[in-house]
Amino acid sequence: MRSDSSTYSTYFHNSRISPRYARLDDIEEEPVETRYRNKPNAKLFIFTVGVLIGTLCLLNGAEENDANISLRRALTNEMTAKSLPKYTTNFADITTPLKPEEQPFFWYIPKSGGSALQKIFGQCLGLVSCSAFGKDNGLDEAGVYKHTYGNSTLGLFINADPSTEEGIDRVGDLNVVDKRVADVYITHQLAYSQKLFSPVHNARVFTMLRQPVKRIIDQFYYRQRAVWDPNFDPDLASMSLEAFANSDKLIENFVVRSLVDLRDPDAHVTPADVNLAKEILQKKFVVGLIEWYDLSVIRFEKYFGWFDSKQVLTNQTVNYCHHRKIIDDDHNEQHLDFKNHEGVYTKLAVRNWADIELYDYAKHLFIEQEKLIGQVSTTE
Repeated sequence: MRSDSSTYSTYFHNSRISPRYARLDDIEEEPVETRYRNKPNAKLFIFTVGVLIGTLCLLNGAEENDANISLRRALTNEMTAKSLPKYTTNFADITTPLKPEEQPFFWYIPKSGGSALQKIFGQCLGLVSCSAFGKDNGLDEAGVYKHTYGNSTLGLFINADPSTEEGIDRVGDLNVVDKRVADVYITHQLAYSQKLFSPVHNARVFTMLRQPVKRIIDQFYYRQRAVWDPNFDPDLASMSLEAFANSDKLIENFVVRSLVDLRDPDAHVTPADVNLAKEILQKKFVVGLIEWYDLSVIRFEKYFGWFDSKQVLTNQTVNYCHHRKIIDDDHNEQHLDFKNHEGVYTKLAVRNWADIELYDYAKHLFIEQEKLIGQVSTTE
């Protein structure tokens, strides 16, 4: 143990953030001129709706018959609020008091700090995770085992992997949720995971978001070299970033698509989808930002009561482990050389306009959700 461990206690007690993210202004904003270019389809759609409605009014004067009213409603319907997707039914409203039977569920967005967070959960807090580190050992009963990698222990995990639909089905078959075997569930399968939960055993959902273009570029370089990953695509290994930005290998607006459960890859994301995604985040998610990673981690821990129950502040071993996992993990964005890839950045921003708009909203939501801490306490 290093002699300056008291420094880390002060660090967490004051909920300070790293100097490189000292102000919200340090989170890179999308340039205004690019932001407006990000939504050409939205502007064209709104303009078209306006022209059509105006034409109807001119033709019919102040009086509108039933057919014209129906047509106007149909044209404007795409801009109105949609109801929340069915998969959110078993996700608790984050502003309501926590109940003991509710389960923490982390939606893992690729290249958004999820790996480091799993290490904190497993190695520092000692939580039992139901995540991709869990392996099917063939047993018909849910069990907990220690997962090791080399000489290090990654933590305690359930004997099921919820990173695939088949794995989620196995988690359900083992009744992991009803038996409360896991402390936290971690998967990128958002909508399909809802089947694990119920009106009695709601999920309490939280996630870590990242500036969309940075996330996409980081994921591209990862997928180029990650031959060990089941999702490795050999075609990307020889592809330039510029070629990728113009290819169909890129899933546009991944976060918005996932939130509104838009599974058809050929379907276009609309402004109504973005509005719905914002509403889902606001009502159903405790939001963290990788750009304010340390503060986000502490917020998650305080929201779920782990900060006190796991003695993050007072236990020096936990405190130091917690601090080192945040500092040592790769949040320096070493691949992201925007000065030499301005054209690529712009192209990716245009293609992912919806995720960028959602991310801008999430930054404001992140500040607003600070008041949740201390107000949402567990009910017995």
